[in-house]
Amino acid sequence: MEYSTKVKSPSKTKCRMCHGDTFELAQIKSRDEKPDLDLVQCKDCGTITYEGDDPVFGYTSDKFIHEYWIHYAQCGAGISSMAEPLHQANCAGSFLDVGCGFGFMVDYWQTTTGASSDGMELSKYGHIGKEKLNITIHHALLGECPEVDNRYFDIVYASEVIEHVTDPKAFVMALKERLAPGGRVVLTTPSSNAVTDSEVNDTTRIAALSPYFHYFIASRKSLEDLLKAAGFAHVIVQDSGTRLFAWASDEPIELQPDYSFNWDVYLDYLDKLSQNPDRHIRSGALYRRFKDMWNLGKHEQARECFARFEQVCADEYQIDLRSFTIPSDISSFTSDSYDTHPAWLPMSLYMGAQIIEKYEKDSFTPLKMLINSYELGQMHLSNQNFRQFSQEIEHFLPVIKIRLHETLKLKAAEIEPPKEYDEPEPDFFGRIVKHLKESLS
Repeated sequence: MEYSTKVKSPSKTKCRMCHGDTFELAQIKSRDEKPDLDLVQCKDCGTITYEGDDPVFGYTSDKFIHEYWIHYAQCGAGISSMAEPLHQANCAGSFLDVGCGFGFMVDYWQTTTGASSDGMELSKYGHIGKEKLNITIHHALLGECPEVDNRYFDIVYASEVIEHVTDPKAFVMALKERLAPGGRVVLTTPSSNAVTDSEVNDTTRIAALSPYFHYFIASRKSLEDLLKAAGFAHVIVQDSGTRLFAWASDEPIELQPDYSFNWDVYLDYLDKLSQNPDRHIRSGALYRRFKDMWNLGKHEQARECFARFEQVCADEYQIDLRSFTIPSDISSFTSDSYDTHPAWLPMSLYMGAQIIEKYEKDSFTPLKMLINSYELGQMHLSNQNFRQFSQEIEHFLPVIKIRLHETLKLKAAEIEPPKEYDEPEPDFFGRIVKHLKESLS
């Protein structure tokens, strides 16, 4: 996809959030058989809307469903980030996740709180998640599901869902109708700032836009106005710069001012998830667990979990992280490769290298792992059609590059690399990596 700003001129398309007048903002040009898409922005509330009655048709692809759930299970689902707005507002009680997707939050809430937990999802990966996680997911719309429509919930949750509906006002009213007295609606959605802010990287911008999957990208003002217009007495909307977080209730809402995510509860959940029979779910849980343990400074526990992860890599994917080499027939990583080369592979090589470097008297294995992590990460980002699912690796790729520079200097006497370190030409770092690989082979 190519995102390019156009001259701002009036548009006939009305804003989906406030029905205000809009101006032409940009055009997304397709590189395949899909049609080009035009973006307009509301003059009043700032919401960005796709032109056309029905610009969404990506969900009809069976290939997408297969790729999406595997990537989501392996590393794509930000389980901790989905749970944060619930804990930040001290949410408790029965839980309804509308548009629950694969169902990780349904499973998380049921497992960690013991409260009743239901999900609603029409897409095929909702069917897959229901089976693999053994949870309650209803395959129907609100208002058309007897198992839900005669019940009321303490929490009605919709994470990254409202941007997928044609009538956001009707959607919010449907959520409100399912609330128990004193209950809370909790919403998350991409922020329009993720599209217009020049400081946002391309991968995050593409994820917010999600061409052919989103109808609009809301602004903070539009979401706050929408929830107040729905009749909620108390509304809080926060903008992280790329995502909006909203809480709405008829009772006062108090966010924890010194909120700190309970990582121990989350890590225990991942331990339970790591026992799932499905290899993609099991490996994804172990990957998240050892990575987060390491980042939290729980290094000994991370080391133990990494050992379990390595075993799953060997048993389920025939991958030895320590001796892994990128196959010559994979010139450009694609989502079709997830069955054999999982989405967590670049980052697990990077994180695993740090563990081995700290605990084992082996200086060359971590270096090989860093090189493969860097090259695989570049392959991920080269796949434009699936780049919106590569936010984690794009964030860490500069860090991996710096770490390779540092390692190169430390190993200079052993492998005699080039002496220049200031990258005087664009492909200099690529030549360093090539030299390292030749020296280590």
